[in-house]
Amino acid sequence: VPMLETSVRQVEQEERETTLMFRNGETAAAVQRKVENGTLLVTPGGYEEAVRSVVTLWQQRREANADRERFSISVSAPTNHDAHQISVAIRDKRRELGEVGADRITVPATSGGGGDARKYDLPLAEGDRVRLFERTNARFLDTNKGGNIGRNGTVLDVAEVKAEGLVLRTREGREGLVKWDSLRSAATGRIKLAYGDVLTTNTSQGTTVSEHIFAVPGGSRQVNAFGAYTSGSRHR
Repeated sequence: VPMLETSVRQVEQEERETTLMFRNGETAAAVQRKVENGTLLVTPGGYEEAVRSVVTLWQQRREANADRERFSISVSAPTNHDAHQISVAIRDKRRELGEVGADRITVPATSGGGGDARKYDLPLAEGDRVRLFERTNARFLDTNKGGNIGRNGTVLDVAEVKAEGLVLRTREGREGLVKWDSLRSAATGRIKLAYGDVLTTNTSQGTTVSEHIFAVPGGSRQVNAFGAYTSGSRHR
């Protein structure tokens, strides 16, 4: 019986050691390592300054690696609120770069179906990246047949905003129409959807990318050893 006993993302041994130090509670030593190798960025100011700093770093790393084939970068943050605020800022930057179109609709949205779910208005446009909060079906345009297009945490691109719903595109390039009712919370009537440029630590657990930014704009009190290890080990 085959067994997967280890999972190695980091190419360099020092990086693997540093991420394990976070998991083992050796936080001070791990942070010192990141100070020395230049992978810790501390931003003067408060919450808004930290968010702007994340966007600047995200853009710098994309530009610096524009000629690298299959380069990928992602961002995670401790809470849904942090993820939303940074996603909005990255969305604004992506619009400046011509990657997001004009807003086509604003929907009353929620981060889930429970009583403690966040509620917010969510402008949507072609080019947006959105994340799902549950298993979701779509009518795929290439086959005109229904099927599953994603689950909780799946990030999809908005290919088109239509009156009956969203045409969403998967990472593999398949497009499917997801009707508004498929996204609607039975408890609140709101659309269960959020921007997908930034995920929470928990949601990003399965991510593997070239480079990853772990953003903590609200302070490190929101982060435990497991969270620091998870978000600190998404990169190759």
